[in-house]
Amino acid sequence: MKKCLFCNQPLDGSKEHIIPAAFAGKKTCSSIICKKTNNLLGRYIDSVSDDFSPLLLMQGFVSDRNKSKKKAKQKKIEVRGKFKVNGKTYESEFLWSPRTLENPSGDLRLKHDVKGDNFIIKSKGSNNTGRKKNQNLDLKVSKKVITLDRFNLRNSVDLIRLRLEVMKIFCEFCYSVGLPVSPLNHYIRLINLYISAKGHIRDDLKKEIEEAVPWSPIFEPKINFQNFVVFYTPIYCPENCKLYAEVRFIGGFSFLISASFKATPISDAKLKKITPQCTMFKHL
Repeated sequence: MKKCLFCNQPLDGSKEHIIPAAFAGKKTCSSIICKKTNNLLGRYIDSVSDDFSPLLLMQGFVSDRNKSKKKAKQKKIEVRGKFKVNGKTYESEFLWSPRTLENPSGDLRLKHDVKGDNFIIKSKGSNNTGRKKNQNLDLKVSKKVITLDRFNLRNSVDLIRLRLEVMKIFCEFCYSVGLPVSPLNHYIRLINLYISAKGHIRDDLKKEIEEAVPWSPIFEPKINFQNFVVFYTPIYCPENCKLYAEVRFIGGFSFLISASFKATPISDAKLKKITPQCTMFKHL
């Protein structure tokens, strides 16, 4: 009887997205982990997908799930950009409402009013009259939509959790095609330590996680980063019985992970099941 990959408890039919649904993963399997582990992985590791939400929404990706559609419609992203008025450059913070099915072009508005020498550009919903007391300047108030040629998105991704996500994807893919668990024990241990610490881990464990999943050179540079959300590329080397996998995320995050199956070489039948996986959202 197969048991949970991470806690070794009996399976209870819990369906696991090997690549999280938030990363457009559709492949599920009910013979990998139990419900308790599924919930813990979702809370402490799969939740790294939240760090990618601004990037995904700005690219116009829309999930098939109604919940994600609702979130995409309400989400606003804060960016900083420059624009010109009468030849002079101004810099300000903007609120970006990303593209959705209901609003394919998106919406970019000022977060605050912008005051120039003789004008004020109003932000949406501002109650400021645009004129201070005893001010003699002839201020022109405008609510025009400003088009930016370039803006900067301030967003951070937790690379420790992202590396753990790579471990989870790799281990679950191997387990789902019937490969032995023992070569994966190092990654399983790191995942369990992180979960048991509830995300609050020591520096030595962080270093161990970073060393276990290093940055990867791009195996296939011709792939356009805007065409996918997660790209999983496994490569098996029969000379040393080692399975490598590059796991690449939208935005250029790419990691390399491997496991040696020298003690139990992978059969040809199982090798046929080890295939690349690519996830995509609908793109507007």
